[in-house]
Amino acid sequence: MTRLLKATLFFVIFCVQSLPGFNIGDIPLQDEGRIKPLDTFARNHLLAFYGKRSIKELDMGATDWIINLILDPENGRDQKIFNIRNPEVASSCFSIGQTNTNIVLTKLHLV
Repeated sequence: MTRLLKATLFFVIFCVQSLPGFNIGDIPLQDEGRIKPLDTFARNHLLAFYGKRSIKELDMGATDWIINLILDPENGRDQKIFNIRNPEVASSCFSIGQTNTNIVLTKLHLV
């Protein structure tokens, strides 16, 4: 199933790039009952996880982030995306007193 999704997404991206005036971020998708462009979906989810609409350290926009996450999930797990600001949450996940840090998904130890 994942292979089919990757192949379909690659095909759609290839076809979209050949259309004049149509960007990858314009691809429509359904989220919570609404049709949204991929760019809006990606920016909203990156804002929820990271607290910003782009990743300046990696020079990556939200659409690039979501496409990379879909096409290469192993690399996506190693990106510091989860921004934990609450010291109690940070200490329960890591048993250390870090605050305002971006966390890698694989480092979370949820109970």
